[in-house]
Amino acid sequence: MRLFVTILCMIIVVSTLSVEAQILNSRYSQYTSNGLMLNPAYAGSYNGTSFTGFYLNQWEGIDGAPITIALTGHTRLNKWERVGVGGYLENDQLGLTNLINAFGVFSYSIPTENGTFSAGFQGGVQFFSSDLTGDGAITGDNGLIDPALINENQFLPNFGAGLYYYTDNWYIGSAVPYLVEEGDFYTGKTDVRQVRQSLQIITTAGYVLSINDNLDFKPSMLLRVTPKSIDKVQTEITGSMLIKQTFWVGLSTRFNTATLASTAVMLGADFPTGLRIGYAYDYSFNNSNVGVGVFPSSHEVMVGYDISKSSKGRQGPRYF
Repeated sequence: MRLFVTILCMIIVVSTLSVEAQILNSRYSQYTSNGLMLNPAYAGSYNGTSFTGFYLNQWEGIDGAPITIALTGHTRLNKWERVGVGGYLENDQLGLTNLINAFGVFSYSIPTENGTFSAGFQGGVQFFSSDLTGDGAITGDNGLIDPALINENQFLPNFGAGLYYYTDNWYIGSAVPYLVEEGDFYTGKTDVRQVRQSLQIITTAGYVLSINDNLDFKPSMLLRVTPKSIDKVQTEITGSMLIKQTFWVGLSTRFNTATLASTAVMLGADFPTGLRIGYAYDYSFNNSNVGVGVFPSSHEVMVGYDISKSSKGRQGPRYF
């Protein structure tokens, strides 16, 4: 009970902070396979070493639509079994701008009677760049680009923290991945540019219900709170079926505040060798970010590989 009170208090306190920023972080439909980028306390939760890669092509057919490539990895240390370490690298390209996230992650876990409680911390840099000389650049009345706006490059150091509790068949966690909201940076010219980063509180939870020997049902949810943004609360609800402890089939629905934003169909497989693959097709409903009446779709590919500490390899399916 104390654990849940702690998590709830953290969400309430952080939610009261004032934020003035745009959301710069990608949305992954397969968020249940992307725990490390959502919560640093997730590091070391797998009894072995885990690597995961993502390719996300959002809003297909829209010029300058976001394209994201990410790679994550984490493990539990042999000498200090309660310590988890890891990191992730994410490249997010949107039109003429580019964002690179490079973070190292540390966690410390405490076994409890029924599960494991973990607290995590991450630190790293965010590299913002823009090339306004490319196709689609905005020019002035004379058709020329302001030289002061060409090739902006800025670094923003950032930090995050989170809590995570998990058992064999359910989990709950909450995190603030990026604590630094904005920063001023000298660009090497005569002025100072400002980078803005949204503060977000991300809460995830999931449960596995065994129906029979060949079928498991896993409902999960993600709650993203971004105070004072256009969409203050984003909720994702997902239901997945695991067939014969290998094949995943799922459906996810995303809401921006109380408005239906998108739905996604997901397919995947977890093989005994440790290989994990997944695909998600996301269909947006009248997304205001790309224009009224436009219904873009997104494609997401996930490839992962787990190296178990057991000499017999991975035992049973991996639910979280």
